Amino acid sequence: MINLEGDGFEWFNYYWTEFIEWFLAAPLIAQILVIIGIVTIIVLTIVLVYYIAKGICLLLTYIGKGIYKLFKALSTAVEGKTEEKEQSQQIHYVQAVEPRPVVQKTPQITKTNTNALGKAHFCTECGVKFPEKVMSSLDSRGFAFCQQCGSKSEINQVQISI
Repeated sequence: MINLEGDGFEWFNYYWTEFIEWFLAAPLIAQILVIIGIVTIIVLTIVLVYYIAKGICLLLTYIGKGIYKLFKALSTAVEGKTEEKEQSQQIHYVQAVEPRPVVQKTPQITKTNTNALGKAHFCTECGVKFPEKVMSSLDSRGFAFCQQCGSKSEINQVQISI
């Protein structure tokens, strides 16, 4: 048995050599699993320390904000001011506005097709340009079917008031 008295380096050196001897005597799969386990423990320790530090930082931030609001409220209480008094002390300027006569015009309503003649019209499903035959049926009936995919296209009537 080793003497555990003395400095800590002898103790560490003894157990380190024992670990290395055991590690080198173990099969390859065990060595790989030990390395993966050690790396996992190190990574999880780093993540844990990060989240603990982040939590402490947030805690200190919110405590600081609370103390600031407390001292702000105490200072306003000592000064004898309230929020209502501060708001009433502000000067409000009011400008008189002369009423204007209301002029109402009757709107002109016009119906317009969104797909006008002479413009190219494409199928909304497959993107194929409609031929003249389909465009003429679209204008006459208000709807047509695509020759490529068979989807129905309609002309939308839009009312524009001017």
